[in-house]
Amino acid sequence: METLNRNHFIDVLKGICIIFVVFTHASWTTEQNLKLLFPFWIDMAVPFFMLVTGYVYTKSFQKNGIETLDSAYNKKYLLKNFIRYTIPYFIAFAIDFCAQVILYIRNPTGIKRFLVHEIALFLQGGNGPGSYYYPEMIQIMFLFPIIYALVKKYNWKGVLVVAFATFFFEVLKFPYMENEGQYRLLLFRYFMLIAFGSYFAMNKMNRKHWILSVVGFCFIILFKYTNYSPKIFKWWTGTSMFPVLFIVPIFGFLVGKNIKFAPLEKIGKASYNIFLTQMVYYCYLYGKIKELLVNVYLNAVISIAICVIIGIVFYEIENRITKKVTAKVIEKA
Repeated sequence: METLNRNHFIDVLKGICIIFVVFTHASWTTEQNLKLLFPFWIDMAVPFFMLVTGYVYTKSFQKNGIETLDSAYNKKYLLKNFIRYTIPYFIAFAIDFCAQVILYIRNPTGIKRFLVHEIALFLQGGNGPGSYYYPEMIQIMFLFPIIYALVKKYNWKGVLVVAFATFFFEVLKFPYMENEGQYRLLLFRYFMLIAFGSYFAMNKMNRKHWILSVVGFCFIILFKYTNYSPKIFKWWTGTSMFPVLFIVPIFGFLVGKNIKFAPLEKIGKASYNIFLTQMVYYCYLYGKIKELLVNVYLNAVISIAICVIIGIVFYEIENRITKKVTAKVIEKA
């Protein structure tokens, strides 16, 4: 079992993945996507984030001596995480809201309709690519303790239980869900990855785990590079529970190395703010960049530079505010 010391690789991985997120949202064609093998690396950015989430939450639980569900669902735990996710999201959404107000003034559609739309949009994660992320982070607050309890008590068998639950929910989506938009907002599609992240926070990589990569690799080849069309995983197929198995052993192997690289660690610490930044950027600025720089490789690189720089500045300012607000709220809780 690993020590509770900080693992620098987590921030390194977050830094790499947030760059992938910005990169993938450029205007790549399907042909370019497949030619550059995006399904094996670029498309795995958010799944890697979910592995990291399971790992980090588990380490936090261990560090704070959280052993039971009662201790996990304490008021301070919930408030601290809610504030951490919500303040930066609120700031990003406020910028988006101002832009929407300007558009509304130019083409009014009724104030009541506009406000109802904006409230619904806020609850659904806002505008822009990756807008499902904030709602899923809030869901993690409430659902991770259950995943953690299963993995902690039953170890590998606990992961299998969570994996079965993930598959079960995938089957249930057909009779109970109306569209892909509802599906993308729900955390259950990432249950298994969070469980694996928790598992590797408590256990070291085993050579037998590499079979998971083989399974994931084969599924990606079948789905992306042949005419195979899955019957169950018809929405967000490329990051559903079988293809993401490709990265699980890779994460387990690398997380044990505690790799350090300061520039990527800096980016990784600001990854959530960069994620929110790119949501706004791709809604309102990317179109202009795309007009100026037709070459997708060049505009993707420029987009990374803009989002990373603004995101880091955003993090440095917001993090200070969030820490002060958190301290005051926790003190009164």
